[in-house]
Amino acid sequence: MLAQNLSITTPFVSAGVFLQPPKYAIADLAPAEKTAGQTGLIQSYADHAYPQSACGSSTTNLQSLQSHANIVNFVKGFAPEIAAARAQGIDHVFGETNSATCGGGGISPTFGAALWIVDYVLQSVRAGSKRLYFHQGTIGNCKSIGWGRYSMGNPYYGAVLATRALAGISQVTQLDDGTSDYAAYGLYAGTTLARVLLINTQYYTSGTRPTQAFTLTNLPGSTGSGIRLTAASSTARADQGSPATVGRVSYQDGTCAASGSFQTEATAISGGSATFTVAASEALLVEIS
Repeated sequence: MLAQNLSITTPFVSAGVFLQPPKYAIADLAPAEKTAGQTGLIQSYADHAYPQSACGSSTTNLQSLQSHANIVNFVKGFAPEIAAARAQGIDHVFGETNSATCGGGGISPTFGAALWIVDYVLQSVRAGSKRLYFHQGTIGNCKSIGWGRYSMGNPYYGAVLATRALAGISQVTQLDDGTSDYAAYGLYAGTTLARVLLINTQYYTSGTRPTQAFTLTNLPGSTGSGIRLTAASSTARADQGSPATVGRVSYQDGTCAASGSFQTEATAISGGSATFTVAASEALLVEIS
């Protein structure tokens, strides 16, 4: 055994489930590892997770991908996996994940995939998974990456907003019931509500763009500063001349350098209440102060 030959006695390996459950599952793998005496060497249990397929004759569905209700149900399917890892006192991670298999096809470079990233990351963290490793593939020849040799990808903007949303946060709560296109998350630093993340996953391509008003109550502070993630449509692609923005900032091809003046949208909180408007296929991160 590798561990014995190298005299390794501390956790060093991620035990992987390479196909999504139920065909293979941590609940089956963990007892087998325990029987083999390997549990003490396992650092984490990892799942592969792809909600869409771009392989062979399979077709991808962007509207299905970005749907908040679908994202909630997809992550909920991994609850037994996370529980099985936790029962062993070991972290669960998504060891390989992205929006679509086989390089992502025409779905992964879109702005809809950026919205999916934001919602999916928040759902996964809330469910108890510790890390997500987004599959990147070959730079310049893979649609699921956040950037290529010459073009930034719109999914990168989703990663930027998700990172900002979770920075310094100790707890994530879901404020919606998970059955509609409208997502709302409370983000806490300790016991203090520091941010609220609002996502309108209603699919939008052209014509009059619908909006949704989110009225929040019992808010601390006096001001909500909104950072908006938006693009021309759900199908917008930076590599086809339609980049997204986050806080009015875009990122330059080749260097990833920020371009534009970062801007927030201030909304007064009165009596603990405030209303924020988010258009179809947009997200708004509200920082409370």
